[in-house]
Parts: sequence; C-alpha cells; structure tokens
Amino acid sequence: MNETIKNILRKEAKYNWLDLSADELKKIWDSHRDILPGNVFEFIGAYQRIAAKEKGMLVIPSSVEIISMDCEIEWLIDKVLPKQAISLLFGKGGIGKTWLALQLSRAIAEGMPFLGFDTQKTTVVYVNFEDPRSVLKQRLKTVGTSWNFLIWHLSHDPPPPKLDSRKWELYKKLPQDSLLIFDTLRAAHGGDENSSLDMAKIIERLKQLRELGYTILLLHHTPKSSNQVYKGSTAILDLVDHVLCLEKDDGQFKLSTKDKTRFELVEVYFSFDKEKGFELTGDPG
Repeated sequence: MNETIKNILRKEAKYNWLDLSADELKKIWDSHRDILPGNVFEFIGAYQRIAAKEKGMLVIPSSVEIISMDCEIEWLIDKVLPKQAISLLFGKGGIGKTWLALQLSRAIAEGMPFLGFDTQKTTVVYVNFEDPRSVLKQRLKTVGTSWNFLIWHLSHDPPPPKLDSRKWELYKKLPQDSLLIFDTLRAAHGGDENSSLDMAKIIERLKQLRELGYTILLLHHTPKSSNQVYKGSTAILDLVDHVLCLEKDDGQFKLSTKDKTRFELVEVYFSFDKEKGFELTGDPG
C-alpha cells in the first residue's frame, strides 16, 4: 500500500511530494479516498513515515497510530495470566508452584477452565530444569496430559539451553505464540540472581521472546527469611510485567498479584489434594 500512496503523491505533488502540509494531504486524500486505506489521519501518518524514511530520518509511530493498532490485552487464563507478557510466579520452596504450573499448563493446552477461570487454548512448552522424570511422570498422571502440552526436560536431546548461553535462541524455534514456562528461573541461567546486570540480561532476552508472540511464565523461589518477597535482584521486579504469589495458610492456598502488575489485580483461594490437584474454594474472609 505504501507504493500506492507514493505513486499518488508523486502524481499530485510531483517534485515537492516530500514536503506537503496537512491541508495539502487532506485534499489529496479527499480526491483518492476510494483507493486509500483507513481515514485521513491514518493517511497523514503513513505519509509522515514514508517521507521521513525517504529523507533518512528515524521513523517512530505516533500516539494516534498506536491506538489504531489491532491489539488488545488478552488472557491465557482470564484475569490471571496475561497473553504475550512476562509473568513471575513466586512462592517458598515446596509450596506447590510446579503442581500449579503443570495443572494450568494442561488446562491451557486443552482450553479447559482453570480454577473457575476461562482459558485461551494455546500450545504450552514446559521447560523443566529441576524435576526427575519419575517425579514429573507421577505429577502428570494427576493433572492430566495433552498433545498440545509439551515438556522440554533436561533428559531431552538437545536439553533446554540456559537463557544466558549462546544456544538460548533455540527458544525462538518453538511453536509460535506458545506459553513458555521456565521451572525455575534460577535454574534457567548460570548468572547471579542478585546481580541486576545478570538478571537484566535474562529479562531482556525474555522480552525478545515476548515480542515474537510468546507468553512467558517464570517460577521462582522466596528467600528463607521471608515468604512474602521473591528471591534475588530488584531488576526482576522492575522488568517483568506481572507478578503472582502463591501462599499457604492453615491448609488454604492463595494465588494473588503481588507488588506489581501492568494488568489487573487478582486473588483466588483453593485447596490441594494429591489425587486431584488444586481445587477452587471460597475466600476464607
């Protein structure tokens, strides 16, 4: 379509087509609106990009163009897990993060409700750096399986690469628009989780995956001193999009947004049974 616009501009304005005013552009759009896309403002925006590029200038979109883009906030799990975002799920060791992540993986892979929330059916790639295959098999028997639920385990050839290794771009070859779950963030890299530089490098690579259409979920631990905060550098919180915390009190589990979200707040309560997995319960308050 840019070539169509260029041809019209060259015909109408000839030698000065790179320096037209808004009024001149409106007249041209009125004369050719039957073959030009969108409205006059989109036409002017397209012209500005074309002219700037022809002059060798840096081209960035205007706010008008941003709000006209065909993109809205979507959810893989309604109000819980945003699509094409980097989310962090943290909780103390042994609380059940892997159980929860496996259960939500199967729900998303099948497009089934998860703890009462609707899901958007999507391929899930579960990158498991920690569990023995025997433990993983046992848990999958409980939560269920799906051909759309892929497991990339350390025993696979090739094994999943560390995010700070040269082979990290293998993740870009996974099925497009997949949910990528890293269990755990600490095991997914070889750097210092307390170093803002090391963690910024990891998150920047995850952002590249996000911009390619992937959704990222990172499982992470809490320090021994507190169950209310995530472990490691503040760069983790600064750079992710959405933070969820898994807590347990008197046998009742709570999953809620914690400290940061670019999306919506959520709080959900549930119980756990080794034979059934997590099941929805009411708010104890």
